[in-house]
Amino acid sequence: GRGNCFYIAPTTTGPAEWNTANKRTASRNAQKWGHIEEVMFSNCSADGIHISAFNYMLFFDNFYAFNNGAYGLYTEGTNSGFTNFQIERNGTDGIHVTGSNNRSTSGEVIWNGSTVNTKAAVYVAGGRNIITAVETEDNYTNGFFDTGSDNVFIGCVSDTNGYVRGNSNASSLI
Repeated sequence: GRGNCFYIAPTTTGPAEWNTANKRTASRNAQKWGHIEEVMFSNCSADGIHISAFNYMLFFDNFYAFNNGAYGLYTEGTNSGFTNFQIERNGTDGIHVTGSNNRSTSGEVIWNGSTVNTKAAVYVAGGRNIITAVETEDNYTNGFFDTGSDNVFIGCVSDTNGYVRGNSNASSLI
């Protein structure tokens, strides 16, 4: 399809509360406590899952983001959880996190970065995110890259990343 497979729009800037997680004001009607389970997000021209700013407490379990034009999972949101996933063959980063306090647990991020390979399979630019038991494997880019602050990577594995597109004999850029 065209655009994002699943898109959560930015919340309005109407009556606001102070959001202690990201030290900004957030709309009272911010998306929260959402639960998505056992869904495939595939073949969209932009992102598989796109979560805009000020959305929080969204939970994605047992999902597959496959063959999207940009990111498999892109989030500016906060305090959300992503568990038991496969993120495969997306054009840029498999997972791109600019939000804070998110948790990603038990997943594989494989064969991403075939269009833009300048970042990583799992690229974290936000703060205080926890990545646990996630494997990056056979991507056209770096495995993990952290430009944020106070992020934690626990029990993660990165294997044979840095493939060169169109060269089946290339293994790693390192």
